[in-house]
Amino acid sequence: MVVDDSRLQRRILSSMLTHWGYQVIEADTGPAALELCQSAMPDMVFSDWMMPEMTGLEFCKTLRNRYPDTYTYFILLTSKAEKNDIAQGLESGADDFLTKPVNASELRARITAGGRILSMQRELQNRNDVISDTLDELRKLYTAIDADLVEAQKIAAIPDPGAPVYHRTLSHQSNFAQFGPCWGRFGRVFPCGSIAPWPVRN
Repeated sequence: MVVDDSRLQRRILSSMLTHWGYQVIEADTGPAALELCQSAMPDMVFSDWMMPEMTGLEFCKTLRNRYPDTYTYFILLTSKAEKNDIAQGLESGADDFLTKPVNASELRARITAGGRILSMQRELQNRNDVISDTLDELRKLYTAIDADLVEAQKIAAIPDPGAPVYHRTLSHQSNFAQFGPCWGRFGRVFPCGSIAPWPVRN
């Protein structure tokens, strides 16, 4: 994408890019370029620094903020050569600079460098997508395992109706002595320790 308010400058740059086999779209202002990006996000943007309505810096900032998940290599076209200006451009999100008037050899070298960076960025994005998909599959697997463990615990907690039932009785006299005397069936008092355990019927 070539963005410049000067039609002549746009045509010069677009002609070189088209001659080298690139597909080019043009815009005369930053807002017009942003509107075009909604339907077709370019791999590279060559934008003039000084433009009406929106400067190249403002256009770059807006593009980065509006499409944070899509990486576009951004080159500012400028006659500025001060270090402070370059630093300001980098802080705004620009990747590189070209001094106007644009030299064809320098332009091609910047495009080649930008193409390498785009290729590495896409490879990294593809790897991140694979890692993300793998993590999603692992989460699903762990969720299924947790659900199986919960079901297994529920099954283990259900008593088996065919299992034998064991009755626990108290046989030591000291277990009864703490309760003091006990009343028998006919009104007689017995020390609790002398009462034998109650028989249990199976």
